[in-house]
Amino acid sequence: DESDREMGERQRAAMELLPVEDRPPWSRHNVLGLTPLCLAASIGSTKMFSFLLEKTKIVQWTYGPVECALYPLLDLDLVKGQRNGALEHIVQREHTEMLLLPRVKTLLDHKWDRFAGPHFFRRFLVCVLLLAMLSVTVIVANPEAPIWGQHTALASYSVVVCVAMYKLQREVREMWSEGLAGYFCAQGAALVENTASFSFCLATIATVVLRAIASEWVRATLAVSVLAGWAYFFFFLLGFRKTGPFVVIMFKMLANDIELFCEIYVVFLMGFSLAFFCVLEDGSGVMGFARRVHQCFMAMFGGFDFDEFLDSRFPTLSTVLLLFYIVCVTIMLLNLLIAQMADTYSSVQESSEQAWYLERARIIFSIENEMSDEE
Repeated sequence: DESDREMGERQRAAMELLPVEDRPPWSRHNVLGLTPLCLAASIGSTKMFSFLLEKTKIVQWTYGPVECALYPLLDLDLVKGQRNGALEHIVQREHTEMLLLPRVKTLLDHKWDRFAGPHFFRRFLVCVLLLAMLSVTVIVANPEAPIWGQHTALASYSVVVCVAMYKLQREVREMWSEGLAGYFCAQGAALVENTASFSFCLATIATVVLRAIASEWVRATLAVSVLAGWAYFFFFLLGFRKTGPFVVIMFKMLANDIELFCEIYVVFLMGFSLAFFCVLEDGSGVMGFARRVHQCFMAMFGGFDFDEFLDSRFPTLSTVLLLFYIVCVTIMLLNLLIAQMADTYSSVQESSEQAWYLERARIIFSIENEMSDEE
């Protein structure tokens, strides 16, 4: 209640007035400005974190085995003079096992129930309405559409532009607060929200400007705007227990499995493209090499003209190279990618609860970063 909070504030104020050597060890800062609780959260020491959290609690009353205690949020959720508390360090370092500690889990649940959850669902409904209006604008807006269709598209897109300008203002404020590195180097749900929303806002405003000067690039920026708008929807899918783990698995496959596959595939692509260029092209230069790169890429999915290789100057060598490419890439490399994706799915599925809680915590902090001091 109010008296308990006032008592806790008085205790913390009295502690701040003590000389450093007279303060409890868990209230001091190291050379990096971290309290022991934040340091334990940063390095992922669960035992140290739990011990320090219990040491800082304020016991109100006990009745047999039952105990009522207050856990101060000063170090756990907010550190005076620091931007990040212990909870932020846990999320940034991806110590998922610490998110399921009873006190941490309770704090996250309270933050979600009190402000993040309602704010999240309001934004979800606004996003659904906004994407519906944007889709109507793209489909209906054409010179051959009836008058009512053109008016509907104009009204819908006007609302979309207003929302984009309002959202861009909030994103710029968050970027100013977090810095460019902190804004674009975020992880998980925060990265999806930042990149998708910022790209959507810029592309939408650029579309308005290009339409005003009758530029031919207006359709290109509109395409980017639509794609970024629908990509922003993944931010909300991460917040739901049913779809969140699936989106996490998809992102891990893109970040790890697809990246590794592309790194290895580039070696095969360049090698065989140059080999086919040597046996099939005759001084056709860069465009001929580009054709062979495209041919090798399509051959990975079975899209090649076998007669072209038989009618070349070196039919036997061309056929052998093609068959070797199919065996190495289509049969071996693609199946290795599928196996790696299956392994990623199994590993993430085992810890899906922790992964989902991590993403929901990132959503909470993303919402907090966009809120003003008054909010």
